[in-house]
Amino acid sequence: MREATILVLESTPERADALVRRVRDLGGYRPIAAKTPEQAIRMTDDARFGVRAALMAPDYPVADLAGALDALRAGTVSRRLRFVAIGAHPGTETLGRLRDAGVDLA
Repeated sequence: MREATILVLESTPERADALVRRVRDLGGYRPIAAKTPEQAIRMTDDARFGVRAALMAPDYPVADLAGALDALRAGTVSRRLRFVAIGAHPGTETLGRLRDAGVDLA
């Protein structure tokens, strides 16, 4: 059985690398980090990756978070890409923004 691909959306390369290592150490998952939102879209559009979930920083640098998440979902076969915000509790305002944008878990 193929490992589930987890897309890592972090705001800095250092944090992305650290998260990729942590996910890989869990076993059973193939983490890939996108350096830009455009690269993330290409990855979700590519059937070879088969992205099933995305771990994202609450401060991921995009102007329109809901639009960015919709664009990522549009490329997946099932259209049900799950988004999980990671890190410390982001506060009530940020949680509302994440929820409104379509983030599944925080």
